[in-house]
Amino acid sequence: MLLCVLTGNAQTRKVRVVMRMGSEFVGTLKEFKIFEHVLLIVDGKEVLVPYDEMAYMDDIVAETKTPATPATPITPVIPETPETPEIPETPETPETPDNPENPVKPAKPETPVTPVSQVSVPDTPVAPVTPVASVIPAAPVTTVAADTPAAPVIPAASVASFKGFLLDINNNVYLHSSSTPVNKEFDEAGLDVLKRLVRRYGFWHIVDKPEDAHFSINYVVTTEGKPKVGVAISSLLTGKDEVLGEAKLPEDIAEFRKQVWELYNKHILPLQKKIEKGNVPSRTKKDFTVE
Repeated sequence: MLLCVLTGNAQTRKVRVVMRMGSEFVGTLKEFKIFEHVLLIVDGKEVLVPYDEMAYMDDIVAETKTPATPATPITPVIPETPETPEIPETPETPETPDNPENPVKPAKPETPVTPVSQVSVPDTPVAPVTPVASVIPAAPVTTVAADTPAAPVIPAASVASFKGFLLDINNNVYLHSSSTPVNKEFDEAGLDVLKRLVRRYGFWHIVDKPEDAHFSINYVVTTEGKPKVGVAISSLLTGKDEVLGEAKLPEDIAEFRKQVWELYNKHILPLQKKIEKGNVPSRTKKDFTVE
């Protein structure tokens, strides 16, 4: 069924195929056979790309250009020069004419200053500083333990009341990619490829928070000991998890992106087909069903 859908929509899909050696092809997808090859129409010619030489394939969405609205010219406003306020002239003090009837009163004589006798005050001896016997150590700062468990994530009310099989089509899924020790380059690449694949097939609805999801798809990378990458599913509603498959971790990011894609095709797509046909393994059905 998947191959029929891909073949039926091939003439309308523009894709970009990135090769493991770094080169890429952009054209119309004519044929796509998983684990065999991809057939493209590039500039009117057919290009056959072997599956083993591909790093990954992306859909190209045509962008609709909106004509730019001509900008309205802005007339600069020249600020007016503020007028300098006039400072009123200070009126001249009129001269007092000599008037014999109003004689000028003589100034009072100054009171003589009584000299103060200086009394010598003996210097007060400074008390000797008592030496500190020992420095009291500061109280140790209590640090938050690194292994303090984080607050548990509680499912939202919209999914907490759900009854049935959590992996059913059109249910909510949270996507996550993590590494030990933390490697942001691997985490971001794994999550990017995973989101592209889930959106492409449209089997589940992606949500941004784990508490809004019926279940989660997790890519787990381990770089210590024997480096490996695994894909697993889990759910907060049942507290169960299941590892679907593992593979050797490549050192190159482009190879890692391809590995994420192959694990999805090998384990997630077959699981979707089993869900559609109603023949999910009994263990998976039990662990991911809310009654």
